[in-house]
Amino acid sequence: MNKSKSVAESLNAIVKPHLVTMSEQYNVYAKAILEMEDKIRALKQIMLSQDFLNNIRDVNLVTGAGAGAGAGAGAGAGSNPTKSNKVNAKKENRIVSDISVDNATLTETTNATATATATANENTSELSFFTPRQKDSLLWCFNIIANGLSRYEYEKNYFTAEQEFKVKTIERIKKGENKQILKEHKMSKNMIESGLMGSGTSGISPKILYALSLFYNVNIFYVYKNTYYEMFANTNALADANAKIYIIVFNPETNYYSVCSSLDEGEGEDKTKILEYIKNSRKTCLELNNLDDVNKPLRPITTYSLTDLVNIAAKMNILDTHIHDEYNINTGINTGKKLKSKTKSELYTEIMQKCL
Repeated sequence: MNKSKSVAESLNAIVKPHLVTMSEQYNVYAKAILEMEDKIRALKQIMLSQDFLNNIRDVNLVTGAGAGAGAGAGAGAGSNPTKSNKVNAKKENRIVSDISVDNATLTETTNATATATATANENTSELSFFTPRQKDSLLWCFNIIANGLSRYEYEKNYFTAEQEFKVKTIERIKKGENKQILKEHKMSKNMIESGLMGSGTSGISPKILYALSLFYNVNIFYVYKNTYYEMFANTNALADANAKIYIIVFNPETNYYSVCSSLDEGEGEDKTKILEYIKNSRKTCLELNNLDDVNKPLRPITTYSLTDLVNIAAKMNILDTHIHDEYNINTGINTGKKLKSKTKSELYTEIMQKCL
């Protein structure tokens, strides 16, 4: 009996370690499978989300030999020859809706638009702008300011990151952080929450951007077409040598926003260039009275005097006179061309058109 027990113990000593090892391996495999299933479920949710579907709606994938063939055929048909460069392009962060637009082309478009927006701004070309590819580009411009460009570049799930940023911001606001500065600027908790969570595909409004700049203590010079608004948490930002100022510019050709780049690790654009940009924008653009509707930059015409409109017109390089043909009242004969001052209504209309 003792001999039999000894054999059983010996077998157990040999077999048991192998069983333990197999059990451990099984647990590892089972855990890996569960993690993979979780990732697949998360991926399904993202791919079926409206934001994801909107982002890929107009995407045209060009890869491998097909890219070269497509580029060659396109060149013969008068298409953009730079499409062939997409095969070797790095991670695309400036895609708007057509993936065939390469980095260099879109960068040129962004800078050209920024130049047109700030008319006569000689230093615009010295500033570099970055355009997030997400639909809510205004929110992501702010996210890049708050968290850095490198974090944006290495973000794995933009949809989840966007929702997390919104939720965490709202939670902090509800806890009463920085409530005094929000109260001073009449920014209510409910207004900010509804503006963030209800932004949908249209993105956050400039007013919500201003609320974020106040809450996060950030100074933003906001440019929309030929208008601007100073979203400065620090009212002395222009004179304070230590105050950083960021620029966000709207591109009317793509309906996407761009942010002044080189923002990581405190290495922002040279302050002198920023101040020069702001100076020239102030000279040539109209300052918005409020952010309730940036597409209505002017107050009602009755609130302006003719002198007010003449001054605004001069600032925006709009002539306050025009040449017209003058006729003799009695004979109806053309007596020549003469210079005539524009009416209040004419000036108001031209200023509005230039702002839009």
